[in-house]
Amino acid sequence: MKLDSLLSVFKKTPAEAGPTGEATIRVPRRDRGVPDRSDRPAPPPPQPAADDPVDTVQISVQATFVLAASQFDPRSISIPDAQRLADQLLQGGAISRRERDVISGGPRSIETLGQDPFANRDLLSGFQEQLAADVGRSDLRRIDESTRAVSILGRVSSLREAIA
Repeated sequence: MKLDSLLSVFKKTPAEAGPTGEATIRVPRRDRGVPDRSDRPAPPPPQPAADDPVDTVQISVQATFVLAASQFDPRSISIPDAQRLADQLLQGGAISRRERDVISGGPRSIETLGQDPFANRDLLSGFQEQLAADVGRSDLRRIDESTRAVSILGRVSSLREAIA
């Protein structure tokens, strides 16, 4: 995740900092003899030099899971919320696109086919039941998918209980 706009405040040099440590911006005063240039397009922002360091903040995988756990409960979640949870974990680099697709699709069962997608359900238990059925059928690909979903949702659920 890039936070360049937020971090631009911290890129001030110590010479630009005031006595309290706060950054100050100096704006030149306009003389009455200087023509108004407001009709001209603004110059492009300066590009950083090759030797100029670029500040990048990367959120850890654990922090991504904690943030997701503070917003979503896998034991009571609707399908659209499960999709948002999976998207958030993918954007944070915590899960792969394949894992996102598995969680977004929800568990495959006869009971969930006719249900309202906006109704809250226990997604973690649904994937645990699906895992048991996959093991019974010896379907290795689906066992892998269900195991990943249970692992991810279990981590979110346990972190949710820990921060509650």
